[in-house]
Amino acid sequence: MIGIDVVDIGEIDEKKLTRILSPIEKEYLDKSTNSDRRREVMAGIFACKEAVFKALECDSLGLEILKDIDDKNIIVLFTEA
Repeated sequence: MIGIDVVDIGEIDEKKLTRILSPIEKEYLDKSTNSDRRREVMAGIFACKEAVFKALECDSLGLEILKDIDDKNIIVLFTEA
C-alpha cells in the first residue's frame, strides 16, 4: 500500500511533539536554530514515524528517525523495555 502523509507545519505544537522525540532526535532538532526550520524538522519526524506505524500496523515498537551523512532518514526500530 502506498500513501501520503501531510503535516500542516503551521499546526505543529512543539511542546507536544517533543514528548515523542528520542534524545537523539531532540539533539538533531536542537541543531536547528531557526524556528521555521525546527517546525519543518519536527513535522518530518512526526510524518515519518506515523507512516512507519501505519505501515507496520503496530505502535508498541520504539522508533527513531536518524539522519545519515547525506541527511537522509534512517529508521531504527527497537522493542521498548
